[in-house]
Amino acid sequence: MAKSEEYCLICTGNFEDINEAKHALEDPFIEDHVEETGRFTFQDLENIRVTNRISLSDLEIEELQAGVYRVSCPQAQVVLNQPKAEKLAESIRRQGMFDTISVEKF
Repeated sequence: MAKSEEYCLICTGNFEDINEAKHALEDPFIEDHVEETGRFTFQDLENIRVTNRISLSDLEIEELQAGVYRVSCPQAQVVLNQPKAEKLAESIRRQGMFDTISVEKF
């Protein structure tokens, strides 16, 4: 059985640092969760679904260069293949926190 190709998202945005970019990625999903449940703890990150089978705790973000970030799921139980990466990108696009989002091989 051939190994699935893994994908990631390349996002651009004008953020001060990686922490600000991480908050831009997570905060809209956390806010939605709080509106739905009325509460939030950091343990909830694994229960907050960004898209089918991908939770907020699965996502990692790293700065590649100023204003360019890679979002990946290296520790996730599922491989971020191209269809899952496309769904993830669409979910993050709806939040409107990044200027551009593209799907690329990892």
